[in-house]
Amino acid sequence: GRLWTTVMLDVLLVASSHQGGVRARALGAVEDDQGGEFASFMPLQNYDDACAQDDMIELRYGDFDDGVYSSFVEVISTERSGKFCGKGRCIAAVRELIHGDSRTFQSLFEHCMQAAWHNLPSNAARTSLIRPLEALLAKPYHSQFTNAYNAPKVNAVQSMLRMLVKLRPIPVLDTFLLQSLSCDYNAIHEVLTYFECEYDALRRNPIDVDSSPFHLIKAIQRCYKALGERDVCASISSAISSAQTKLALSLDMYGFVNESVDAYGTLIDGAGDEANLLPSEDELQIWEQRWVESHKEMSQWSLIDEFASSHGEARLSLEAAWKTKNWEKVKSLFATPSVVALLEEGDQCAKMTEMYLAIQEGNLDEVDSIHAQIAQLCLYRWQLLPSISSGSQAHQALLQQCTRLVELRESSQLLIETNAHLSRQTVPDLRTLLTAWKHRSPNLFEPISEWEDLFLWRSSIFDAITSNFGWVEASTLATLHDRPHCCITLSRAARKQDLKEVSTFAISSLGGESTMDVDTAFLKWREEVTTYQHSSENMLKGGLNLVNSANVSYFSDRQKAEVFRLKAYFLNELRDKSKANQAYCQAVQLCPNHARAWQDWGDLCVSLSDATRKKLADEKADKKDLAKKASQYLSQAAGCYLEALRVDTSEQNRNRIPHCLSMLAADGRQFGSVCKTLEARGASTPAWCWLPWIPQLLSSLCRVEARAVKPILIGVLKDHPQALYYSLRSFFLERRDVEKNMPEQKSDGANKDESDHLSSLKLAEIIMSSLRKIHPVLWNRLEVILDNLIVRFRPSYEAELLQTIIALTNRTIKAEEKTNVNNDGENSEEKRMEYYEKTLSRISEKFFSKSASLSKKALHFQSRYGSLFDSDFGPNNLGSFEELIEKLQKWK
Repeated sequence: GRLWTTVMLDVLLVASSHQGGVRARALGAVEDDQGGEFASFMPLQNYDDACAQDDMIELRYGDFDDGVYSSFVEVISTERSGKFCGKGRCIAAVRELIHGDSRTFQSLFEHCMQAAWHNLPSNAARTSLIRPLEALLAKPYHSQFTNAYNAPKVNAVQSMLRMLVKLRPIPVLDTFLLQSLSCDYNAIHEVLTYFECEYDALRRNPIDVDSSPFHLIKAIQRCYKALGERDVCASISSAISSAQTKLALSLDMYGFVNESVDAYGTLIDGAGDEANLLPSEDELQIWEQRWVESHKEMSQWSLIDEFASSHGEARLSLEAAWKTKNWEKVKSLFATPSVVALLEEGDQCAKMTEMYLAIQEGNLDEVDSIHAQIAQLCLYRWQLLPSISSGSQAHQALLQQCTRLVELRESSQLLIETNAHLSRQTVPDLRTLLTAWKHRSPNLFEPISEWEDLFLWRSSIFDAITSNFGWVEASTLATLHDRPHCCITLSRAARKQDLKEVSTFAISSLGGESTMDVDTAFLKWREEVTTYQHSSENMLKGGLNLVNSANVSYFSDRQKAEVFRLKAYFLNELRDKSKANQAYCQAVQLCPNHARAWQDWGDLCVSLSDATRKKLADEKADKKDLAKKASQYLSQAAGCYLEALRVDTSEQNRNRIPHCLSMLAADGRQFGSVCKTLEARGASTPAWCWLPWIPQLLSSLCRVEARAVKPILIGVLKDHPQALYYSLRSFFLERRDVEKNMPEQKSDGANKDESDHLSSLKLAEIIMSSLRKIHPVLWNRLEVILDNLIVRFRPSYEAELLQTIIALTNRTIKAEEKTNVNNDGENSEEKRMEYYEKTLSRISEKFFSKSASLSKKALHFQSRYGSLFDSDFGPNNLGSFEELIEKLQKWK
């Protein structure tokens, strides 16, 4: 179908007054014709009809004409005839085009309306059109294509708003109307652009410089909120708030939930004090909204329920009631007029809560109809959102609602299945569904409220199942639910977001679970212990006591190693490093493949080494023993890091490789303990982990740790020869050049240094020979590729000669300038000519020497330029210095 805006533009083009002809301008040409020159004038032929002699085709194409416009003029000329003079044919073509191409239509629509708006006689006339424009935008028939299957990409409201943004002066429309249009017609970006242009125009208005368009700022904030830009909304609120509010908002933006809750609570409590100024209504509203959102993240739903009940927030009361499992209150709220209004408006959260209640009440027959209604609402809202490729977060909340909707449907089917088995006194098999739920979890960075929406509902379903099948054995009943996994996962997500109270509450809800397997019981115990980390000294002592009281007899070796690792952590935090060192040793003895224990032990050894090195500043200390002890700690740390890398090649362990390489400097010029550790454990690590550090490994061949690095490079060339070949070859050639240019040293120390350089070259030769022996075919292919690269990327003989001539010319010009400044005599000129004669003879020998092994290109080059070069720059043909400069300029 066609939009009415397209038809309107068609009518404008039909009603336009024109004299025929075509005017084509170059890209970037100005609109004013007075300052430019037209390339040509082409008068139209004189006919008996309305085509006048002064009608013409004006072609303004500047310097970029490549025959396109001349061809266009020729085609236009051949199309002329007595019947069709061409008048209006271009307009007719454009009228056809706007019905098929939305971009052409939008661009032409904006230009036409800008011209019409600009040609209005006064601002009063423009103001008189604002009310009709608002009435036009508010018409209900704009939504005729929003639900169509083949709906246009740009609806009429979007097209109108994009046009209104281009008008100057911009018309000021009703803010509430535009916000409504943005949500109902997928015009959020258009309305946001309009608001920002209007705000910029108001700020530039010299009459209202000091006035603050607060209502416009709030409208912009609502648009960003619809796009899911939470941080932008907080930034806008911070820009229009007091200093205390800015502090609370900053804490909220950076994820300090506990601190932001305290800050908002302090602001709200102090709002009525006489010492503080009474905040504005908008600022108080910001406090309350952010206070509620922060308490949602803290899972304090009972407190939110009280707030919602006292302030009459129906939607918030519904959410808090079902999350506190107060289903009687949920049922009573659905009878209130405010919730009924939400249901009639099609509020998705209210309909979702209605589905919660239907499942909880056992009205499973109503679930399908409610599910269908919510699905239609979600799809309707989805098509009114911006494109998912626009980069906004507007789709995130809707996708999360769809995830919950899928689980609600599965919950209904699950209860239907369990009821059928309950009537037959059989036990259902729910492992497939429970496995799917286990793998369907939010991301760790998503707010904890999104985790609660899923896991609290799953917990309610599990409660219903366990209550119905209470007659089965405890071990069988444990297979019908997955409550431990829900609580442990929720606790871990809250702990990762530094919400320790939420984590503790989630894990404590498993206190009544008596039947758990050993792995689940260990995970529960571990979450309880980790909540004590990064806390005060008393909390750390409590965590250590909890670890010491653990019964590890049922745990596996890896789980026992994790227990000792946690024990070592608490001991280290309580500054008992010796016992922590012993605990880490016990952990890796129990499970040598526990990478986290190796890594943490290495961190402890690094801290011990740093503490030992600080003691070296004491003059009374035994510096020799302390230095040796610090080096031992570093070697132990390097061994721990390399062992962790051997066991687990995760990114966290790979990031310790540069630290291990930097530790080699602690050995100085001797092959010390760190080098020995790298030699012993480096070759056992996976070779691909060293690929990013090949340049550092090759440079280590020049230092004392060369012997330790060699096995690592050998392992790399065995598995990844292509990654090492080019870097190794460049290193080999570089060290060979260094050896050739190295002056002869007669002292013993110098001879020793020279032998060190030679050893790096010999090591490179050994590694290259190993590469040639292990991968002979690959070596030959790489050599062929390298030869082709050298040949094909080498500049031509002409380019090399040109570069040489340019360099020599620049040198002669500088020498001439220096001569003029210093007023040197004839002796200096003779010396210069002697120097240039030698230089030109070397150039001639390089480019024009005769040889039997020359290629065809070289022979062609010599035959073309050799005789000319000899005639100009031969030994007896140089002439004076000025003549030499002229010849070089000619060759250049």
